[in-house]
Amino acid sequence: MQKLLDISNKPFATIISPHAHSCWEIIYITQGEGITYIGSRPYKFKTGDIICQPPRVNHYRVSEAGYRMICLVLGQVDDFALEIPIYHDNYSKDYLQILKQMMNCYQVKEYNWENIINAHLHLLKEYMISWARTKKSTYVAMCENEIIDNLSSPDFSLSALIDSIPVSNTYFMKQFKKETGYTPNQYLTAKRVEYARSILIDLAVNGLRIKDVAQMTGFNSQCYFSRVFKKVTGLTPESVANVNHDMSQQF
Repeated sequence: MQKLLDISNKPFATIISPHAHSCWEIIYITQGEGITYIGSRPYKFKTGDIICQPPRVNHYRVSEAGYRMICLVLGQVDDFALEIPIYHDNYSKDYLQILKQMMNCYQVKEYNWENIINAHLHLLKEYMISWARTKKSTYVAMCENEIIDNLSSPDFSLSALIDSIPVSNTYFMKQFKKETGYTPNQYLTAKRVEYARSILIDLAVNGLRIKDVAQMTGFNSQCYFSRVFKKVTGLTPESVANVNHDMSQQF
């Protein structure tokens, strides 16, 4: 990806009329959901989706409740094998953080800003190359995204999600295990524990309790959270929090 022409937050919208551009656009959906029509094909989008809109292709977007986005306009995009590259940001929103850094750099334009922007563009490209090479089947990717979007929700029903997928449960479970190495339930547990561990690192700094972390990561009780956390990591949540607290006290 080369030649940044513009990067900005776009205003809240419900409908974008059909139009085309001479340049590539990278669209990051920061809020809402809807459908984008690229050429004659519809693509659903939601918060966290990244849509790479090619030049000279007519497109428009429709959202019943409205959406917000960041728009990155580029003079050149290299090495895209997919016809319409569409990705979803990871659970820690790394892609979004890079875009925010780029917007600040582009607006302030301090010394060496162009080289900083180019370095960020290279990093964005590497993320998309990684996602493209590990691209999963539609329903597996959808299930992963739903799991990640609901890590904090104790009411999230994995079985209901799987039942909503229009293939047999047995086939889907085998496909999910084949592509991710986990069953859907193992994947959900692993992601929740991973998220919990990242919070526990700064537990004292954030003024949180173990009970708070359990609730923030979708567990119904602190006891169950602690049991699952130890089974997965071999450590108790308290020991992870205490180790990092003791290390911080040394500095």
